[in-house]
Amino acid sequence: MAIVAAALVAGCVSTTTSPPPDLASVKFDPAASAYVLAKGDGAIEGQAYVRSVSNGIMPAKGSRVILLPVTPYHEARIAAIYGTDKAIEAGSKTIPNPPAAFGKYQRIATADDEGRFTFRNVAPGQYFIITSVAFPKRQIGLYDRVKVTAGETTRITVTGS
Repeated sequence: MAIVAAALVAGCVSTTTSPPPDLASVKFDPAASAYVLAKGDGAIEGQAYVRSVSNGIMPAKGSRVILLPVTPYHEARIAAIYGTDKAIEAGSKTIPNPPAAFGKYQRIATADDEGRFTFRNVAPGQYFIITSVAFPKRQIGLYDRVKVTAGETTRITVTGS
C-alpha cells in the first residue's frame, strides 16, 4: 500500500475553470511547497473510504494519508494521474517520477481501522489529501482538496466521489 500511496502522491486536479498546466511544463518549486511544513494552529480530521457494491464500505485501513500543498506543480501532477476523477485504480497510469525534493514537502499520517486520520498544527492554506484503499485484488487511490483556516479544525471525508 505504501508504494501505491507514494505513487499516487503525484496527482492534483485544479478546481479553477481553466485546465491545469501540463506536468512537463511545470517545475517543482520548494519555496511554494514549504508552507506544508510550517507549524500552524489549524487541524484536519478526516475519514477515507470507498463504497463498493460487492464489499460495502472499505475504509483506508492502515493506509498512508499524505498531505500536500496546493501548488501549480502539485495540481499538474494530480491532473496527470486522476484526470477529472477523484479516484483511480492503482497502476492504471504512468507518469514521470517527481524530483528528489518532492518527498520533503509533505506530511504523512496513517489511517486507523475505520479510515480516520488527523493532521495537527497545520498552517492555513489549501492542501491535497491523498490515500488509497486496498481491496482483495486491487487498490484504489483517492484524493481530495481541503482548505485549512487558522485556529480551526477542518473535517473532510475522502471517498473518491
